[in-house]
Amino acid sequence: MTLVCKLRLAAVKAGGTLEEDEGRRDMRVFQAVAPSGHVWAGNDCVHVRIDWASGSGPRVAEFNASAFDSALQTISHGLRLMTPEETELCADE
Repeated sequence: MTLVCKLRLAAVKAGGTLEEDEGRRDMRVFQAVAPSGHVWAGNDCVHVRIDWASGSGPRVAEFNASAFDSALQTISHGLRLMTPEETELCADE
């Protein structure tokens, strides 16, 4: 199973989704997105951004492993309900 598949599985198991945004040149950008009314408990945000190198440079594997570990650590804390203040802030967006 690829690291991206593992990230998708972790996000879904926690109750979120994994989406791919537009990348730039040799970089793909993913976001683990919390469902409406929730934030990721690991970073108190509605998304976890994951920059994913797709080039063939010498440090690509190391960079991706670090990005994977960091994202998985944040996702592993699961989701929590937004506070009333966070809900109000997000309603303004």
